[in-house]
Amino acid sequence: MNIRKIEKKEDERGWLAEFFKGSFLDGRIKGQVYSFSIKPGKERGNHYHKRKWEWFSIVKGKCSLILESEEEKEEILLDAEKPVVVEVRPSVRHIFRNDHAEEAIVIAYIDEEFNPDDPDTFR
Repeated sequence: MNIRKIEKKEDERGWLAEFFKGSFLDGRIKGQVYSFSIKPGKERGNHYHKRKWEWFSIVKGKCSLILESEEEKEEILLDAEKPVVVEVRPSVRHIFRNDHAEEAIVIAYIDEEFNPDDPDTFR
């Protein structure tokens, strides 16, 4: 049995925790599964990736997911009572905005593990 402590990174927007990474699981998965919160009145994200694909679903509360590319802009209401999975391709800016009274919690998968030396994150 192997038990790994998870670091929870917090700031004024909420928290983020990386649960499953390929490096944690001896490379048996590519990428990583993570979750984050968005406090009421806050935004997260507001960036895009040149090569990474991400999938998002909400597990608590509600928030808006704004997707922007050169061709279009779309706003999707994520609601834990009506869960969906949203796929975000490379070069699409994604912004999570919580205009609701309750903290929102999102779970995500990204197809490449985060590397601080090569983050592929552009604001």
